[in-house]
Amino acid sequence: MNSGHDLREKLRIIGANLSFRHKILALVLAIIIFMGLAMALQTRAVLVTSLGQQLDQRSLATARAVAAQGSELVLTGNLYGLHQMLLDMQASGRDIRYIYIQDSWGRVLSHTFNGGFPVGLLAYNQLPPGKKESQQLLLTDEGVIHDAAVPVFGGQLGVVHVGLSEVGLRQAVFAATTRFVIMITIFSILFIVMAYMLTTILTRPIRELVGATRAVAKGNLDTTVTVSGHDEFSFLAASFNRMLDSLRRSRAEIEELSNLRSELLDRVVTAQEAERRRIARELHDDTGGALTAILLRLKALEDKVQGEKEVARSLAEIRAALGEAMAGLRCLALELRPVVFDELGLTGALQQIARDYSDKFNLKIHLAARGVEKRLPPKAELAIYRIVQEALNNVIKHAEASEVSILLEPRGEALRLIVEDNGRGFDPEASAYRKGLGLFSMRERAALLGGKVIIESTPARGTTIYVDIPITA
Repeated sequence: MNSGHDLREKLRIIGANLSFRHKILALVLAIIIFMGLAMALQTRAVLVTSLGQQLDQRSLATARAVAAQGSELVLTGNLYGLHQMLLDMQASGRDIRYIYIQDSWGRVLSHTFNGGFPVGLLAYNQLPPGKKESQQLLLTDEGVIHDAAVPVFGGQLGVVHVGLSEVGLRQAVFAATTRFVIMITIFSILFIVMAYMLTTILTRPIRELVGATRAVAKGNLDTTVTVSGHDEFSFLAASFNRMLDSLRRSRAEIEELSNLRSELLDRVVTAQEAERRRIARELHDDTGGALTAILLRLKALEDKVQGEKEVARSLAEIRAALGEAMAGLRCLALELRPVVFDELGLTGALQQIARDYSDKFNLKIHLAARGVEKRLPPKAELAIYRIVQEALNNVIKHAEASEVSILLEPRGEALRLIVEDNGRGFDPEASAYRKGLGLFSMRERAALLGGKVIIESTPARGTTIYVDIPITA
């Protein structure tokens, strides 16, 4: 039961993987083989039946002839002449296996057996009194024998038995069947060749259409399908070409919108960085300078009122609070635009942000920047810095990690950045993470420079972020 099901499943899989042309060829081949076998078996059955009937008729005719010619010899007791007549009659037909004559008492008067008459043969096909003929098939070691019994002179002088062998019949049937099978095979080969040529012609539009769909699947929309005629295939090809025209227009519109979006996004990022730089400068230069001046005046005022302990303590508290505010202000200015970014470049800025996050959040950060001693284009440096900053923010907010490794090095024509943590990880396919602004921001910054971001993460097994940015960006 299982083997039958497995066989059907294998045939179904094989059929599903065959091309349309091969399916047609397989169907034609199966029909030809089935019809050829059916015709061969039917022809063989007709031949066996027809030749068998002919053997029966010939055995009866031969027995009647022997009875007619041998009645006078039996009546005169000329057994020698009777024996010669039986031998001559047997020689007239290759399939006459034997002839023998019994007298009215059942004794064998003459026969054609060379090694003695088989007595057991008398038990078969006994002719009842008054019956004009009798036939019976005898199964022997030599094959089937058609035995015919005919009375001699109305049964008064005995009975003639003639046995015809089917060996000749079987040989004739085998020869006829072989010739028929050869003929069927030749016609089958011709039909298969014709079917192959016909399916090649008929499936050419389909194969061309399949090739076009594969080209479209690879992104090639410049392909077209030949329309030749007004049949169903031509209608399908024309519809496919119209669909390609629509896709080409849609792609052009999408590319135009994408370019416009990238341009606008680049402007937004550039304006955002300029605004961050301005705010950082104002916080550092103006606000920071003003607070420093206030801090110095508070220090001077505190020195003047040392005799008044209450006032001096209040001034000290105000100065301490102001110092904390200045520290927060410096951190804010640093996040907006690190000073060392302009002075030491990307590597220095990454080292500083690694130290800051390590000190502030008790996070062990390993940073390795190799092969990036030369300054990169400003947009590329800034994108990498912001991506690392966003990745560290995500680690602090979500990962609950204790260690982070940052690797930056050139690989081929791109700069490869890898940020890996040992945190709790997440499912990257979950919609909540796919819609996260942090990951979206990293992807957009890389895409603006022609790069890409790949995130690999598994729950409880940490997260690894791969970023590739063209060096020429």
